[in-house]
Amino acid sequence: MTNQAHALITDQEPYLAVLPTPLVSQLGLSMATTVSLDQLAEQDLLLPSQGHPLRRELDANFKMAGTPLPSVEEEDALDLRLTKVAQFLGATLAPQSSLPTELPAGCQLFGLSPALLSSQGFLAPAQPSETARVFLEWLQEQSGQ
Repeated sequence: MTNQAHALITDQEPYLAVLPTPLVSQLGLSMATTVSLDQLAEQDLLLPSQGHPLRRELDANFKMAGTPLPSVEEEDALDLRLTKVAQFLGATLAPQSSLPTELPAGCQLFGLSPALLSSQGFLAPAQPSETARVFLEWLQEQSGQ
């Protein structure tokens, strides 16, 4: 049995920022559609814990952008983070597809500048079963790889 595996990235989507309404006014973003990483770096953020895959991805993205990650309160559950944003306790970041259709009252949604992308994919054994191989080939076709 081999320990080797291959990653197949099937999609990328943008992270979005969810800010409390008072912070939107404070930052002068009422007519904006994006918030800069530098602006976020000056705020308290509510993010997943260090071991969470999204947190590792966010840490890497902030580092790549050359922006230090601000003070962070850790909370893995997105619904709890959104509740805390609505209570004006900080801002949060999440992949677009993970956000609810309607945000809690007191929350506003913004794109990020520069954009941060979340990667989605699969980890497959180097020698997958026939069924897994067919599925992975189908996924590659769907994602244009």
